[in-house]
Amino acid sequence: MMSLKKTVLVGRVLKRYMATLSSLEAEFTVIYEDELCANTEKYANDIEGIILAPLDVFTLPKLVDIHSLPKLKIISVRGAGVDGLDVVAFRKRNVRIAAIPQVTAEPTADFAFVLMLATARKLSEAVTASKGRLTIYDSAYFNLIGRNITGATIGILGMGNIGYCIAKRAMGFNMKILYHNRTRRSQLDEERVNAKYCETLEELLKQVDFLVIAVPLTTETNKLIGQKELAFMKPTSILINIGRGSVVDTDDLVDALQNGIISAAGLDVTEPEPLPEGHPLLQMQNVIITPHSATATTECIEEMSQQAVQNLKSGLSGGVINTEL
Repeated sequence: MMSLKKTVLVGRVLKRYMATLSSLEAEFTVIYEDELCANTEKYANDIEGIILAPLDVFTLPKLVDIHSLPKLKIISVRGAGVDGLDVVAFRKRNVRIAAIPQVTAEPTADFAFVLMLATARKLSEAVTASKGRLTIYDSAYFNLIGRNITGATIGILGMGNIGYCIAKRAMGFNMKILYHNRTRRSQLDEERVNAKYCETLEELLKQVDFLVIAVPLTTETNKLIGQKELAFMKPTSILINIGRGSVVDTDDLVDALQNGIISAAGLDVTEPEPLPEGHPLLQMQNVIITPHSATATTECIEEMSQQAVQNLKSGLSGGVINTEL
């Protein structure tokens, strides 16, 4: 008997999290990315929904022409970023796109401070030194002296959900909070976190001790931070990127770090990602790089998975999706 279940495609990265997506196989005929790539003609005409991890958003369209799937109704992304999808083109085909930015905001803001604290206090170097039996009595100990976060000036580039959560945490460190955004926040929003708006990016960069990048990747933000922008920053300033790697020109960042234009960087995202073996950023003691870990908590993964599945179901049934793009 022919199955009456709707067919959905699961991305390669998301497949690893199927334990949190157990309801999918019970309710749908599930096709995995590798199956589709191996036999596109067999499955392409049946797929009505796609559910992806953020990294799948970049890789899947390079392997399969998902625009050509004739029955496609919904793409549900288990995360906030959809910059690898041509949203406008899918809208023209009446294919719905759903993401879940609210769930990712809090853990990503937490992680921004993980990177800020780790770079400012030279945590990676201190751990290595401790394993090498360095003590407070050794002269090399003074190489581990870092800087305070408390009372410092933070500049938030991108004051969306994540940026605003970062600002709320910065208040706890008694930081001076500056921000630059495409659209200025309301006066009430600014007052709630004691944030000051900078009309231009240059105005922001010249004042910050910590620049935290929290903008999505668009044509306007691609390589937004390059040689010119880095030169505006203080030589003691630290760059933190929890947005997208391509927002920063990688070669210009390497040059700025090597030549003392800025003092350090904490990067949860890079371009390319991952960086190739032997890349200069991987060799620098004043750089901490993590593998896109900002949302990697048990609670966040479970909640993202549940919401992504619900968005998929709503899209297939024609229901309301609160986070539809």
